[in-house]
Amino acid sequence: MVQNRKLASIQNKPYVTYAIIIITVIVYIMMTLSGGSQNTEVLIQYGAKFNFAIIYFNQWWRLITPMFLHIGLAHILFNLLIVYYLGSNLEYFFGHFKYALLYLLGGIMGNIFSFAFNISISAGASTAIFGLFMSTIALSRIYPNRIQIQNIASQYGLLIGLNIFIGILSTGIDNMGHLGGLVGGYLATYMITKTHNPGSQLKYTLIYIAIALLGIFWGYNEIFYINF
Repeated sequence: MVQNRKLASIQNKPYVTYAIIIITVIVYIMMTLSGGSQNTEVLIQYGAKFNFAIIYFNQWWRLITPMFLHIGLAHILFNLLIVYYLGSNLEYFFGHFKYALLYLLGGIMGNIFSFAFNISISAGASTAIFGLFMSTIALSRIYPNRIQIQNIASQYGLLIGLNIFIGILSTGIDNMGHLGGLVGGYLATYMITKTHNPGSQLKYTLIYIAIALLGIFWGYNEIFYINF
């Protein structure tokens, strides 16, 4: 019995959240040693979202890597605090593998939106974080009778609104990336959660793929329109 409890305790540790934080910190240190995380050349070197490189050099991995990069100390500290507290709760709820999918799918959709509607270089975990925010809202709809989930959703719903408001008033914030993270997190939650509707997961998976492809198509053509 004691051994089973120890095993359950180990399995419930948020290892994916820890891994995300460790990788992000290591990359930040490497960027700092390479010339600074606010240096444009360093950001591009380490995988920031850079539309030109994505299009002309087929560096589509730049739709993933930006969520592990940060611009300045305040940026990384703020984002990793949210990843730790919110991510740990969601990882406990979903399990390690599904939580990893949620984080990546929210971040990727955010970077696709940024690619489609923002030509500026961008980086940060906020695309994935907004996906986590929206996941709490989706869970409140899936489980309307769970009081704890409803309370968390209401809290993070206010935080989403506040961040969007700040983003509108501020310059240098990738609001389209945040919006994409919200869309991706909402859809991804339904993709990884079994509901009473047997076709629900497939439906939301197809919607996610369709929006992602449309965003890539739009961004690809937009940059050619700008250049030609």
